[in-house]
Amino acid sequence: PTKSVAEVASCPDPEGELAKSKLDGVIGFQRLALATEAACTVCGKKLARGSEACRGVREESGPRVLLGPRCTLVPGSSE
Repeated sequence: PTKSVAEVASCPDPEGELAKSKLDGVIGFQRLALATEAACTVCGKKLARGSEACRGVREESGPRVLLGPRCTLVPGSSE
């Protein structure tokens, strides 16, 4: 059977262009419990309602950034 994007998604290289472009302007991360289902901004992995996620914090306005709690793009985490 074919796997969905969420099943095969993995964290990208933190130094890669995809990660740098998605995280442009993010100065830190804040952990939170999700009130609704969401998806990782970078890899598309499903983040279930009630699960922990990391919200990218910016000094200036910009697109929403949500990452899984163990994403390699969150400093101090690994997936």
